[in-house]
Amino acid sequence: MLGKIVRNMDLYHNKKSKQNLINKNQFESLRYISKHPGITSIEISNYLNVDKALVTRMVQKLIDLKYVSFNNDEIDKRKKRLYITENGQEIKLEEFNHEETFFNECMSVLSKEEKDNFMILLEKVYLKSKDLRKKGFE
Repeated sequence: MLGKIVRNMDLYHNKKSKQNLINKNQFESLRYISKHPGITSIEISNYLNVDKALVTRMVQKLIDLKYVSFNNDEIDKRKKRLYITENGQEIKLEEFNHEETFFNECMSVLSKEEKDNFMILLEKVYLKSKDLRKKGFE
């Protein structure tokens, strides 16, 4: 069931993001860069568990859209350290607002007590999923 909700959220995200020109993986990359200024494409690849070449293309698109900027690493000039730009911050906020709107609309079918209980349970599930991710899903 949760997978179906996530899929609907993805479809909603894709519909709302068409004007922003970025897909879900690009948005996740943008979100990750904003939380970890100065990271590299390889670190994004490891986090998303996707091919490095794909991340290189995603990052280049984010750079072309001026959502991300980079500086060459001082020690290893081949490495690009990535940073979110002001435009990127605006897009990130807009995307968060879309997610919040979708979530609030979904939650509107619940009473306050049901919402409170659901949020407690959802937090437990989230923390477990985070723990599994940190352990490499082993």
